[in-house]
Formats: sequence, structure tokens, C-alpha cells
Amino acid sequence: MGARSFALATVVSASLLATMAHAQQQPVNANVPGWRFTSELEPSGFVNCRAMTGSDGLGAIVAQRNNGEAYLSLAAQGLRGRFPNSRIVSNGATWQVTAEANGSRLWFTGVPANGVERIMANGNYEFILSNGQRNSVDLTNRGAAAWAVVRRCVRSALGN
Repeated sequence: MGARSFALATVVSASLLATMAHAQQQPVNANVPGWRFTSELEPSGFVNCRAMTGSDGLGAIVAQRNNGEAYLSLAAQGLRGRFPNSRIVSNGATWQVTAEANGSRLWFTGVPANGVERIMANGNYEFILSNGQRNSVDLTNRGAAAWAVVRRCVRSALGN
């Protein structure tokens, strides 16, 4: 590659990266009734692939980044704080997680991807915050299909 071609390729690459860095959530085409899907390039450089069910801002989110980190999220209904040593329970399995809430969303991190796969196959989970608050979350009977779309999005972001 000549110097001129290399310079042009560098400018094009930089331009593409700048465009991607300012990208918003992009829809992911998939047909799983009751679920919507997005991917987003985050400021960290990781791609976040999400499956969402329920009303915008109120429904459940199940997601995984292309660094392998998976998380669950739902409406916080005004709850704020950090809740280490919380638990997620689904179909007899329990995972210790960290929960954080900002008033709008409640996130659970620390569930391994294979744990999220089990939760999605089961279609529901219960959370128990370290402050004693607990609730059940319904992920519909199409959770496994929704998780398959998230995994496909992650593989695509990894170039596989």
C-alpha cells in the first residue's frame, strides 16, 4: 500500500470510528414476539446488545456486552442506591450479584452469561436485594429466543 493509499485508509478509518463513537442505539432485526432488540457502541468501546420486553422504560432488559459482561435490568420505580450481596434466583439456581439503582433503572451485574441463559430459558427470575426488598420478573415464554438474538448480536460485534 502506498503512502497516499495508507493516508486515505487512515482518514476513512478515523471517520468511521468517530461516527460509531457518536452512534445511538441501533435496532437489531429479529422477530421474537414481545421483544425489541438494540445494539450500541458505548464510550468504553464495547458493544452492548440488549433485548427488551414490556413498555419503554418500564420493561425488563437482558443484555450482554462484547466483553462478555451480562446484566439484567428493570424499572427502579424510584429506588436509588447500591446493593452488594443481592441475589438472583431462577429455577432453583441462585447467583450473588451487585444491584444498583438510579431512580429510573435497577441493574443486576455479576450473573455469568450461562446463568442468564438459564434464567431466559426459565422465563423468569426473582431478585432479593441486600436490603430485603424482593420481587419477581416475568421474561415471557420467549426468553430463550430473545437471548439467542442477544448472543448473535454479541458474536457479530466480535466479528464471529
